[in-house]
Amino acid sequence: MKEWITFWFEGNLFFGYVTSSADWQEKVVGPYKDVGIDIKELKRAKTHRCGDGDDGVPRFGFYSEYFREPTLGDWAEENGIEL
Repeated sequence: MKEWITFWFEGNLFFGYVTSSADWQEKVVGPYKDVGIDIKELKRAKTHRCGDGDDGVPRFGFYSEYFREPTLGDWAEENGIEL
């Protein structure tokens, strides 16, 4: 397992930087799980149309401007990050 890579996540229940595995679980997985959304769905978040943000951080989400590959799940797998 590699060191965590900070990324931006944007969805209806949370938007912001995800800086650690604990952050991912607390800010994203937990709230979405509470409303019945499985982690498999979260991993389907797409890359922002512009790629990484101006800060160099990868951006993933579900809004219309997020339509590029890789998905969050594919990106995490490629980078050795366990979501």
